[in-house]
Amino acid sequence: EATERGCTALAMAAQEGHVDVAELLLQHGCNVDTASLLAAVKNGHAEVGAALACWGVHHMHDRL
Repeated sequence: EATERGCTALAMAAQEGHVDVAELLLQHGCNVDTASLLAAVKNGHAEVGAALACWGVHHMHDRL
């Protein structure tokens, strides 16, 4: 669920570089979104960005 400003828990974890929190959220059903990926990259958190990208690609394949 997004905050009043439209920020999700995943986007906040990505923005702050908390890869462990991001992975936990993903494991519990969060969807990778563009805002979260951009938040990670914009703030220099390549590890989080890579985790989000890999998760998104892996789970996109499951939906096809």
